[in-house]
Amino acid sequence: MGKTGKVVSKPAYRRMQTADSWRNLMLRAGIGAGSADDGGHYAVNYTSRDRAQLDAAFRSNWMAMKMVSLPAIDMTREGVELGGALTPDQIETLNRCMRRRAIWKLLRDAIKWGRLYGGAVAVIDIQGHDPEWALTPEMVSRGTFRGLMVFDRWQAMPDGGDLITQPGRDFGLPCTYLVRPQNHNSQGFRVHHSRVIRFEGDALPMYQRAGENYWGQSVLESTWDRLMSFDSATIGAGQLIKKAHLRVAKVKGLRQIVAQGGDALDAVANQFRAIRMLQSSEGLTVLDTDDEMQFHSYAFSGLSDLIIQFGQQLSGASNIPMVRLFGQSPVGMNATGESDLRNYYDYIAGEQESTLREPLELLLDIMCRSELGAAVPGATLDFAPLWQLSGEERATTGGAITDTIIRAHEAGLIQPQTALREMQQLGEPLGMWTNISEEDFAAATVPMPPAPEGFVSPGAPDEPKPV
Repeated sequence: MGKTGKVVSKPAYRRMQTADSWRNLMLRAGIGAGSADDGGHYAVNYTSRDRAQLDAAFRSNWMAMKMVSLPAIDMTREGVELGGALTPDQIETLNRCMRRRAIWKLLRDAIKWGRLYGGAVAVIDIQGHDPEWALTPEMVSRGTFRGLMVFDRWQAMPDGGDLITQPGRDFGLPCTYLVRPQNHNSQGFRVHHSRVIRFEGDALPMYQRAGENYWGQSVLESTWDRLMSFDSATIGAGQLIKKAHLRVAKVKGLRQIVAQGGDALDAVANQFRAIRMLQSSEGLTVLDTDDEMQFHSYAFSGLSDLIIQFGQQLSGASNIPMVRLFGQSPVGMNATGESDLRNYYDYIAGEQESTLREPLELLLDIMCRSELGAAVPGATLDFAPLWQLSGEERATTGGAITDTIIRAHEAGLIQPQTALREMQQLGEPLGMWTNISEEDFAAATVPMPPAPEGFVSPGAPDEPKPV
C-alpha cells in the first residue's frame, strides 16, 4: 500500500537465464557450447571420512607425510622467546617446564593430526580440576599444571547439540567434547571447550563443517588427485626404465614350432638361453642366417619436465616451496630458493599468529601460576624467527648496528644507559653483548670524562689532511 492509501501492484518478475561466460558456438569453445568441457564438473571425494585411506597415505607415501608434517614441524621448531616483565630466572623456569612437559612436541602432534584427519585437540590437564567445567586460570594453584593430552578427531567427539552462542572466534563450535582414548584401560570423559586447544586441517563452510561433525577436512583431500598424478608419473617412469631397452628376435617358422611344441620348441628356448649367456659374458649375439635380431631404445626426453610440473602443482597446493618439500635446491642461474623460503616462513608466521598466539598466552598464564606461584602481569612471548642468520651475517649486521649506536651516543643524541640498552637487545638475535649487567648500567650513570685532546672516535670520518 502506497503513501496515498492506494494499493500498489508489485512488478512482475520472471526468471531469466544469464550467460556471463565467454563462448564461441562455431568453434564449440566455452561452457555450454557443445564441447567436451560441458561434461566436466567437480565432485567431493570425502577422503577425510576414510581414516584407513588417510592412514595408508601417511604411512606409505613420503609426499603425503611431508605435506602433513612440515608445516607442523616449522610452526613449533624454534619455539617462543619469553620476555616483558619476566626475569631471566623466571624465563628459565618456564622454559624448563615446557621441556619437561614436552609442550612443543605435543603441540606439533596436535597440529599434525589436525592436518591429517581434519581435526585434533590438545587438552590442558590441571590436577584437581574437573575437565567438564570451564577453565578459570585464577583457580590454578602452584604445581598443578600437568601438561597436554593430544587426541585426533576420531577420539574427541564434539557435542553437536550444545554449540557456543557467544560472539567470538569459537562461535558456532561445540561447547563440550567427549574424549574416548583408544585404550581399553582408559575411560572416556567430557571436557569443556575452554580447556581445549583446537586445530583443524582446511576449514570448511558452516554446512560442510556440520556434516564433518564440526571439524575441517584433511589437507590431503583437496590435493588427492594431484597426489595420484604425481605417483602415477613417478611409478610409470620407474617401470619405463625396465623396458627402456627392448630386443626383438625374428625366428623363421616360429609359429609352427610353437604349435608343434616338444623338442622343436625346447631347441628354440635353448638357443635363446645360449644367446643371453653369450651376451652377458662376451657381448655376442649368435643367430641363424635366417633369424634377425632388432634392438629398440626408449627416449626419456620430456619425462623429467612432466614430473617437475606435477611436483610444482603439489608445492602450490600445499603452500610449501619445492626447496622445502622436495629437500633439494632449485636449478638455474641465481636460483637459491631463498625468496621462496622467506615467503614460506612468512606464511608459517601468519599461521602461528592465527592459531597458536592465543593458546600459548593462555598456557603462559597457567604455567606462571603453576611454576612461579602467581601470574606475572606484563609477561610476553614472541615467536622465534625461522630464518636464521649465518655467522658472517650476524657479525656484519651486529657491527653495523653497534656502530650506529656509538655514533648516536657520541653525537649526544642518547644517554650511555640508553646506548647499553640498545646494545643489550642485540644479544639473543645476534649473539653479542649478552654479558652487559646491571652493574654496567649503574656505572653508565657516572658522567664520562672528556675525551683527550686530539682523540678521534673509531667511527668518526677521517678529517681531510692539510695540503
